[in-house]
Amino acid sequence: MDPRSVPIELTKSFELQLKQEMYTKIFSSDLVRCSELAHLVQGNFLPELNVLEDSRLREISFGIWEGKTYQEISEMDEWKEDYKKFIKEFPRHPAPQAESNEEFKLRISSFIEEIRANSNQNDKFLLVTHAGVIRQIASLVLGIDLSTTFLMQLNYLSMNQFQFEKDFTSMLSWNENWNLGVS
Repeated sequence: MDPRSVPIELTKSFELQLKQEMYTKIFSSDLVRCSELAHLVQGNFLPELNVLEDSRLREISFGIWEGKTYQEISEMDEWKEDYKKFIKEFPRHPAPQAESNEEFKLRISSFIEEIRANSNQNDKFLLVTHAGVIRQIASLVLGIDLSTTFLMQLNYLSMNQFQFEKDFTSMLSWNENWNLGVS
C-alpha cells in the first residue's frame, strides 16, 4: 500500500517530541500531501502557529512524467531513451520538460537564504516537505552531490534536523523516527 494514501496517526511520542522542540514557525509545501500534514500537526499540537505554505518547498517537477510511476515511464516507447539517461545520469539529465537540478537547487537555496536572513538565533522552524527537497537541503548543507543523498536512507514521515546559522549550516540528524504511526 502506498503510504501517502494511508491516514496518519500522530502518536503520543510524536506529540511530546514536537512540544519539546518549541517551534516558532511552520513552513510547508503548498502541495496537498504536505499541506494536510502540516495543518494536522498545527491544529493538534501547535495551534498558536500558522502554517506558511511556500511553493519553493515543492518536490522537483518531473515535467511530462509527473504523476507516473517509474515502471510506467520505463515501459513507454517514447520515453525509453530519456528514461535510461535520467537513471544513468541523474541528476544531470532531467525528465522531459521538467525542472533541472540546477533550477531545483536555486529554488531551495532561495528559500533557505530567505529564512536565514529573516530569522533570529532563537527561531526554530518545522518544515513539512518532500523527500527531494530534504535531499537537496542535505546536498547543500553537506556540500555533496544530490545523487549521493540517494545513498542515504530516507523514510516516509521521517524527521531530519538542520541548523542554519548566519555563517554556517549543519545537519543535526537524519531519518529520525519519532514513532509516527499509520492507522
